[in-house]
Amino acid sequence: MDNNELIQLKYDEIIQETDLAWLLRFGDDEVWMPKSRCENDDEERLISVPQWLIEEKGLEVYAD
Repeated sequence: MDNNELIQLKYDEIIQETDLAWLLRFGDDEVWMPKSRCENDDEERLISVPQWLIEEKGLEVYAD
């Protein structure tokens, strides 16, 4: 699998947003995701994240 391949994750809510990142809630986890590396669909609450970043943030459990 390409480490830069984008994987969609379903999140529960956007807790906070800055110019550079979103603070997202995944279940009991709150994680900052950089806007420069991710694509967000806030209507569907889906964020597309590179595989390497999912692993770095420990979010494998939320990947489809």
